[in-house]
Amino acid sequence: MQQPSKRILSERRLQMQPEQHTIGLVILAAYIGVIVWGLHRMTGSWVGTGAGLVVLTLIGWLASVKSALRFKKLATARADESICQFARSFDRNSSDTVLIRSVYETVQEHLGSTPVPLRTDDRLLEDLDLDDDDLDEILIDAAELARRSLDSTASNPLYGRITTVRNLVEFLQHQPRL
Repeated sequence: MQQPSKRILSERRLQMQPEQHTIGLVILAAYIGVIVWGLHRMTGSWVGTGAGLVVLTLIGWLASVKSALRFKKLATARADESICQFARSFDRNSSDTVLIRSVYETVQEHLGSTPVPLRTDDRLLEDLDLDDDDLDEILIDAAELARRSLDSTASNPLYGRITTVRNLVEFLQHQPRL
């Protein structure tokens, strides 16, 4: 079986991107329109609306910079770690190495431009700042790469209890192979 790689993940993303990109832009334009309309209704002037947009933009930019610095610090602290340490933390006799690699690469892809070596005890929401939509995409992408079915996930013993990267690997291990 072929090992998943960054190239495969990137090619798959490029194939799906045009449709998702268009939908994302429409949703973003709608949000911006609602925000501009709301600010204009509150302030009653375009100057106040512009000032409100500047403040909101600065808040968003500062949050983005803070998050990027946190991930850069985390990546620096884990500079000597790699997928090898991550994979060694699983039982090699009962673990699917393709699945482990698929989860590792898929989670890293969703983290953005600063690659952070993952640990099995990294919490998906709190430590890695992934939201529920990201988790759904990661689950689907990793299952596809590892050739695991996502049928009958409600009967999986870890259903509704995926909080760490280890839980994600173990959840997919309980899913049947395709």
